[in-house]
Amino acid sequence: MKYLVLFLALAALATADAQQLSQPGANFATALPLTAGEYVFRLDEGDIHYFRVDLRKGETLLVALRMPTTQDFDIFILDPFRQIIDQGIRPAGLTERLGYLAVEDGPHYIVVLGFAGSSGIYTLSISVMRPATVTETVTATVTSKIVEVETSISFATRTVTEERVLTYTVTDVREVEKAPWALVGFAVLGLAVIAAGISLSNSIERFRVAGVGKGESQPSSTTTPQPSQE
Repeated sequence: MKYLVLFLALAALATADAQQLSQPGANFATALPLTAGEYVFRLDEGDIHYFRVDLRKGETLLVALRMPTTQDFDIFILDPFRQIIDQGIRPAGLTERLGYLAVEDGPHYIVVLGFAGSSGIYTLSISVMRPATVTETVTATVTSKIVEVETSISFATRTVTEERVLTYTVTDVREVEKAPWALVGFAVLGLAVIAAGISLSNSIERFRVAGVGKGESQPSSTTTPQPSQE
């Protein structure tokens, strides 16, 4: 029993400390740091809650604000220079959802306030998405050059066609009667002899005629007798 009382006392102290640490900030200087998770807070009428989320360049902040259907809470996101970069001002009871891609490192702020005197419990969900990590995989491919030598033996068969032209000389030997052809030969020979004799006779005759003509044309020499002297 004694230990039970001690345990309950320690639990109460821890709960009190937790509630004290989880109180939203009342300005930028006292803004409550938050990380990814879901938180429940109570907003009294006229209060403004300040929260801080540290972001790095390239990270995306996602915020969701849920409220009672009869209440109208608004939410704002501010950059490290406390400039409004996104806001949710939907009608009462509707969940507000905001998202922002950080363009630089530093604290980013979330501000929640009630519109037209709204108050009550709300749930704040925080998500931080980091940029995708690009993994570069270097694959080395070793290529071995394999040279395959294939020996191919082929036999070329050549067909030679020899053409021969054979010339046959056919000699036709015929027996010719000798007697008639011999007579013709003798006749031709006789005519040739006669022609030769006539030609010779004509030549002698011309020679004679030429000789006679020559003798008549030459004058004869006459001796004139000389008178004797007595």
